[in-house]
Amino acid sequence: MLFLVIGRAYENAGVPQPQELALVKAGLEAFKQDPKLKTFYLFVGERGGVGIWDVNSAEELHRAIAENPIGRLASWEIHPLVTVDQGLASINVVEQRMAQMAQGAAR
Repeated sequence: MLFLVIGRAYENAGVPQPQELALVKAGLEAFKQDPKLKTFYLFVGERGGVGIWDVNSAEELHRAIAENPIGRLASWEIHPLVTVDQGLASINVVEQRMAQMAQGAAR
C-alpha cells in the first residue's frame, strides 16, 4: 500500500531546543535508512517534509512514524494512494455500471 505522508513540526515540541535538534537529526537519519520510505523531501523554509511510504498496512505505517524519534514532534497528514492505472480501472468500472443503469432505465 502506498501512502503520501506530510509531516509538520509542532511550534513548541515541549523539549529543549538542543534535545529537539538531536531528535530531529536522529529521526531523519532513521527515515533515510528505512527501505519502506520510497522518497522523502524536506520543505524549504519550513519545519516539515513529505514522503511516500510503501508498506503492507496502515498499522505498519503507524508504527514506522510512532517509533521514529520525530514521531511525537510533528503532526502527520496521511493520504492512501493508488496508481493512475488503478484509478483508471475504477473509472472504467463506474462507466460500465452507469451504462448498464442507463440501459435498464431506457427499458
